Amino acid sequence: MGTKFRGGFVLFLVGIFGVLLLSSLRFSSDYKEGVLSVDTTGRLEGVLVFVVILSHIAMSDYRLGIGSSSSMLVHVGALGRLAVSVFFFISGYGLLKQLQARKNAYIAQFVRHRIMPFMLSYFISALVYYGYYKVLSSIRLADALKSLINGNPFIVNSWFMEILLILYFIFYLSGKICRSHISSTVLLVVTGNIVVFLLFYLNSYPHNWYNTVLCFSLGILWALYEPLLGKVMRSKSLYIGTIIFLLVLFLFLFLSRRLEAISSLLFAAIVIMISYTFTFKNSFWKKTKHIGLEMYLYHGLFISLFRGKYLFINNTFIFGASIFLATFLTALVINKLTKLFLSVVQRHAA
Repeated sequence: MGTKFRGGFVLFLVGIFGVLLLSSLRFSSDYKEGVLSVDTTGRLEGVLVFVVILSHIAMSDYRLGIGSSSSMLVHVGALGRLAVSVFFFISGYGLLKQLQARKNAYIAQFVRHRIMPFMLSYFISALVYYGYYKVLSSIRLADALKSLINGNPFIVNSWFMEILLILYFIFYLSGKICRSHISSTVLLVVTGNIVVFLLFYLNSYPHNWYNTVLCFSLGILWALYEPLLGKVMRSKSLYIGTIIFLLVLFLFLFLSRRLEAISSLLFAAIVIMISYTFTFKNSFWKKTKHIGLEMYLYHGLFISLFRGKYLFINNTFIFGASIFLATFLTALVINKLTKLFLSVVQRHAA
């Protein structure tokens, strides 16, 4: 089988995914309400998980020289960065919406209900990856721990989780310091977010550590000023014109691979603006959202396993299908076990 044909399998996977998305696209009532619903953002997060995995499949082909269209593979691979930018946006948006609705009660339960489950999932994945590397290769515990802070974590692609955890702590501390006063909390969170961006940038961390992180603040600010933005977007000509303008600017930066931090902000804004009018109604995307954290954490393990020392799947379609299936099933099992463990702990703590 020629490299050109094998390279076409990436486009084939993208095409299948695109058809699934379009078939589940429906008009949303969020445009009239002026607020993004939990269902809209939840289903969007489910879609984004698959985009991230698809992008990493493309980058695996690119790094190994499978297929001939390297520029196409790079662009598909870059979709992962764009998907993460929307993830950061939704995270910031959702946190501030919860804070606006529940005030001090939300901050009081934040560590228990948000940070602890997140850290538990990450800790479990660390044990799984460490065991994997111990069996199939070799890794020292000291090196594994060091990798968590040097920009190259041994848990594949987990940089996003590490940054999100940092942002969670910034949000929590800001809410505690400001006693849930919304404007002051937003100011502290945005300032902390910018500091995180600068620290990673100035310390020459890999570009993925900082080129999407500011989208968290965009989500925070969007939630704060959403009533004003809603009034602006109800003007159809202004709404459509703004999307077109942002899209043209984004495509210029994306295709020329310039100012990735700016193009990430533009992409997140475009997707969110469109989400007020269109949403994904297929319940599968919402179910995927609930295991999205686990899918994100473990798909890198199967990419490494299925194109590793003892097993190598050369065909992109079979490789991609195997990644999606193995990741989905693993995420379901680990998600259920994690929830069971948390429920037992909380029952004994009550």
